Amino acid sequence: MKKFFTKINTLLNDDKGLLYITIALIMLGGLVRIFDFITISRWCLSAAFIPYFIMRSVFYFKHRSRSWTAIEKQRCLVLIMLFVAVVFNFITLAMNVLPRFRAEFLMLFLMLVDYLFVVNNNLEEKEKQ
Repeated sequence: MKKFFTKINTLLNDDKGLLYITIALIMLGGLVRIFDFITISRWCLSAAFIPYFIMRSVFYFKHRSRSWTAIEKQRCLVLIMLFVAVVFNFITLAMNVLPRFRAEFLMLFLMLVDYLFVVNNNLEEKEKQ
């Protein structure tokens, strides 16, 4: 059991691992949607981003005094847009306002953009070496 939690902690501290965990939680929300529990699946989808928000926010809080690279600025912008989309999703769930606003696609698209930033950054680092 200790190895399992060590592996999860390692994944959370790695950018790709954090994205993989978030994607796995999104897929879990999708499985709930298959069984036609729409409201529960929207809550699961929004909750799937909590580890991502926490770990990225901690990263930016720890590194707030140093200058950021261009990719870190772009990823911070994606984090802010994703946070706004999740907040809108919770508002529509809790208060039943803006029933036509569906943030799921926007959230998935932003995760895709962030994943592309991570992969592109890893490729650029490998090319420099």
